[in-house]
Amino acid sequence: MKEFAALIERALRYLVVILLPSGLGLLLLRAQIVRLILGSGHFGWEQTIATANTLGLFAISLFSQAIVVLLSRSFYSLHNTRTPTILNLIGYAIALGLAFWFAPANGLGLGVPGLALAFSLGSFVNLGLLYWAIRRRVPALVRVEEGLGRFIGRVSLGLLSLIVAVQLAKPVVALFVNMDRFWGVFVQTSVAIVLGAAAYWFTMRVLRVSEIQLVESLIRARFWPNRSQRGALQQSPFEAELPE
Repeated sequence: MKEFAALIERALRYLVVILLPSGLGLLLLRAQIVRLILGSGHFGWEQTIATANTLGLFAISLFSQAIVVLLSRSFYSLHNTRTPTILNLIGYAIALGLAFWFAPANGLGLGVPGLALAFSLGSFVNLGLLYWAIRRRVPALVRVEEGLGRFIGRVSLGLLSLIVAVQLAKPVVALFVNMDRFWGVFVQTSVAIVLGAAAYWFTMRVLRVSEIQLVESLIRARFWPNRSQRGALQQSPFEAELPE
């Protein structure tokens, strides 16, 4: 159980390191992404704003959606399918109830973005319930949580650097390109993604967040494989770190 708890906690860290900046990037660049994919023909500015808001509200729960899958499978590995099924149904029911409140005109009147917000809030509740349940089922998780506060603090600094880089890049690039053209939006989005990712990576390296090094090794192994890395691709990234 100690090894199992360590594996869950380690997987949580990797998902947070990868998916929090991904979701934040989608949120910050939601309008640009929608304009690049859908911004042509009869798809006007009002439709762009509504779609961008919907994308952003979905993006805020990107990490929680992935962790829900991880925790559900953790229960499955314990031969328990009833608990995650019941808790997932509760999360879906909450999301559905909130959707009937947020979206309609006789409710909050948020429209389609209200459906995305309801889904994300339901996902957060689902995550909280699953983690509470797995924590009771695997008490060793309590002991491995001691370093999570410092870890979240470091990741938060990395996310802050990403926000600053992206938000500074967008207006600066807009001064040199035509934002009414596809290529202008594409250049702005590309530069913001590169600078935001670089700022996040640099901050995480300076703060010595070990999980970012595994991400680097997996990327190098995928795009520049050598003989030693090919074997690493066939092995779980967590196996080598488990206690003997």
